This record gives sequence, C-alpha cells and structure tokens, in this order.
Amino acid sequence: PFSIHLAEKQTYYIRVSSVHPIELPISIANAKEENSNYFQQHFIIGIYLGIIISFFLYNAFLFFSTKDKNYLFYIIYLVFLGFAQITYAGWSFKYFWPSQPSLNFYALAFTSDIAGITGVAFGKLFLNAAQFTPKLNKVLNVLIGIYILSLIFICINQSFLSYTLLNANSVLVGIFLLITSIVILRKGYRPANFYLVAWSFFLLGLIVFALRNIGIIATNNFTRSLLYLGSAVEAILLSIALADRINILKKETIVLQAT
Repeated sequence: PFSIHLAEKQTYYIRVSSVHPIELPISIANAKEENSNYFQQHFIIGIYLGIIISFFLYNAFLFFSTKDKNYLFYIIYLVFLGFAQITYAGWSFKYFWPSQPSLNFYALAFTSDIAGITGVAFGKLFLNAAQFTPKLNKVLNVLIGIYILSLIFICINQSFLSYTLLNANSVLVGIFLLITSIVILRKGYRPANFYLVAWSFFLLGLIVFALRNIGIIATNNFTRSLLYLGSAVEAILLSIALADRINILKKETIVLQAT
C-alpha cells in the first residue's frame, strides 16, 4: 500500500530478476479497481478452461468411439495447450505446486514445447500433409525437431536458448501451418478449410500476444484475453472440423460400398 498525500511526490524503486520472459505492466489503482481487474482476469481464464475441458471430454469420447488417431492427437494437444496457458497465467504455480517454485523453471517451456509438438503433429495428420505436400511436411518435421531441441535446452538449464528457440519456432510454426493449410485447401481437400479458419484465429491471438510483449501495443485485460479467445475459437472450430472430416469419410465409405 502507498501512503501518498495529495500533491506529494514519492519515489519507489522495484528490482526484478527472472530467467523467463517477463511481463511487468505497472499501474496504480485503489483496492476496488484492483479487485475488479483481478476478477475479470480470473473470469476470462475460467471460461477458457471450461471450453478446453468441455471439448477435451467431447473429443475423448469420440476417440474411444471411433479409435481415430486424429482425436487422440487433438486431445493431447488440448491438454498441453490448456496447461501452457494456465501456467503462463500463474495458475499452475498457485494451485498445483505452490510449495515447489523450482518447477516453474521448467513448467512454462515444457508445456509450451509439448503443446507445439502435439499441435504440429495433429496439423500434419489432420491435413494429410505427407500425402498432399511432402516438402512442407518435411519442413513441419524440422519445426517439431526445434521444439524438441528447446525441451533439451530447458532440461539442461539453458533457459535463454530454450525460450529463444521456443518463441522463434512458434512464429515459424504459425506461418508454415497457415501456408500448408492454404496449399492443401487449393488442392480441394475440404477439411483444410476449417483448419485454415481455426488456425487464423489462434495466429491472430499469437500476433497480439507478441506485439504486447515487445511493447508495441498496451497490456490490458482486452489484449490479455485475445490469446485465450483465439485459442478457444480454435478449439471449437477444430472440433467441428474433426466431426466434418468423419462425416466425409463415412460418405466416401458408403459410396465405395455402393459401387
């Protein structure tokens, strides 16, 4: 709490050190405003988690019903995507390992790298990248390898190298998955349409996230929530895309059986 009288000036120094990329917006607010902001942030994250958990359960049920590998990769991706988001928000430390702060050294990079690996693996499988675009499929394999390298660096306490690779690779993954979905869509593969729209929403959130972190746009509740919004919309649209893909396969099977 600050004890400052009207027209009085005081100087405060804050020293911050972190091995992780750090977001430190500074503001002064009264208790009512601070509690309102705190509630808004938790409300947004709570809705986001509700969406992720709901679609995890929905797609897990479909996986056990259909045994389709796409659903398996997708639900693994959802788990680590959700975990990465709540770890970044500080919830993992607050609720899962409050007495183990050393875990945070590994947690954010680990969950983000695994989310990246499973996300690219799901995209490759869903889009049939090996069949439609063998060259781009090889590029995506290299990007998975970079995520693995980032994991190795965080495990040997090289956090700067790990986060540098993670951040740069995430940008490349966003670009190349977008290009891959466009190329495959132009070849007439209908499921790529849903994937392109879903990934575009998530990529928009990532762009705002990056611009906010380097100070080009302001840090506020709106810019904080855009990544959650893009991620949630992506989860919903990809679930629709998976259902549509299954329907297409069923129709093709019926046509083949009829002939």
